[in-house]
Amino acid sequence: MTQEVSVAFAVAAGVPVRTNPHLIISVIVSYFIVYGLLSIFDSKE
Repeated sequence: MTQEVSVAFAVAAGVPVRTNPHLIISVIVSYFIVYGLLSIFDSKE
């Protein structure tokens, strides 16, 4: 499930990147935040 969520997030994040390359930094930060939350949820299961 984690991989599916990561792929879905990557696809969603790819849209603003195409329109505004400067958002790549925000996307990377957001990705790490989401990845960290997923890691916490995965550890609870």
